[in-house]
Amino acid sequence: MKPQLESYRLGIDDIDSQHYALFETIDNLDVSVANGDCWLVVHTTMAELERRVKEHFSVEESLMRICHYPHVQQHIDEHAVFADTVQQIKQQSLTEDIPREASQFLRDWLTQHLLTEDRKYAEHFLAVSERFLLAF
Repeated sequence: MKPQLESYRLGIDDIDSQHYALFETIDNLDVSVANGDCWLVVHTTMAELERRVKEHFSVEESLMRICHYPHVQQHIDEHAVFADTVQQIKQQSLTEDIPREASQFLRDWLTQHLLTEDRKYAEHFLAVSERFLLAF
């Protein structure tokens, strides 16, 4: 993980790696938009972000179900809103330039979600995992 992302670690290696990849893709989008790259580069980056978001949310939601996280539906609902936003921005990139504020919004949402909601389920998951391991 990048040093500035170290404080975002949840202690679940695969999830932490996926978060890093999401931030990296948003950084790539920011660079592409700032450089005025052609629509295809921006759209391809948005498609990559959409793919990573779907994969990541699927993994997180599976972990929440496995460990019986009590707020799983609320978390899934938040994921759905963000995934829809990513999809809308991707569609927008087909017909018009994406404003630089789009990547900042995506980064801000991901940061806030990670530091609040993801941290809650990660603490629950790690506690359940520890109890499971102690039982053996």
